[in-house]
Amino acid sequence: KPILDIDSISFMIKPADGKKFVYSVITPSVYGHNRGQMARISLEPNAQVQETFKIPAATLGVWEITAHYQGAAKPLSAEPIKISIVTPKSDKPTDKDAKPKEGELIAKIETSKGTMKCRFFFNDAPNTVMSFLRQSKEEFYDKLKFHRIVKDFVIQGGDPKNTGSGDPGYSIKAEFNKTKHVKGTLSMARSTHNDSAGSQYFVCLGPTPNLDNKYTAFGELISGLDVLTAIGNIRTVANPNMNGEMSKPVENVFVKSITLEFKEAPKSK
Repeated sequence: KPILDIDSISFMIKPADGKKFVYSVITPSVYGHNRGQMARISLEPNAQVQETFKIPAATLGVWEITAHYQGAAKPLSAEPIKISIVTPKSDKPTDKDAKPKEGELIAKIETSKGTMKCRFFFNDAPNTVMSFLRQSKEEFYDKLKFHRIVKDFVIQGGDPKNTGSGDPGYSIKAEFNKTKHVKGTLSMARSTHNDSAGSQYFVCLGPTPNLDNKYTAFGELISGLDVLTAIGNIRTVANPNMNGEMSKPVENVFVKSITLEFKEAPKSK
């Protein structure tokens, strides 16, 4: 029986015979799967071995997993296993001022200016959220700067080059939605093509209705608005990477780490 996690599927296969097997995943994933790094196990004749393997889950939806056996006279394959990946608990609260719900997934973004926490909009932008979560767990964002700060507009980070031109090596299909871009909204940066977002994200410093339904909003801050404001007030100079836009911070402000936690409901007194 598969065990589902935020970024993996764990499952066990007990082959009746054969020397080794590898797994393969067939899915419309934005991530490439390196066959050279797939899990393998060797079996002696008539031996039994139990192992647990984790498969990186890139997107929500239905996955097809097939186990392949090598070492026999000809390659053998198991029947495909289809698994439906659903969203963890986390989405927009029904009450604007609602506190985090029991079991809700929260990201703690620790910056050089303090800590911000956010919740995610899985229903509006499920694959964008999953990509951000996986990058966070892989420490992709650690030590990356907020390379672009535009007063009263946005702070932007997530670029491995720290220039505004970097990406993670893949792009995500746009998930534009009805979420309004207001102070504290997390959204994905992109180039001119709608489906060009990758790892760069921004946090709004105020209402920016011109971005609504044109950029993928995927979360919102639930604490740390003072930290957001402090970063947004850092002095900037002309940014040569942004056609001279006054957005290059004179101070090195960056993300220290992003950690994920499931919020527990407050205990009733």
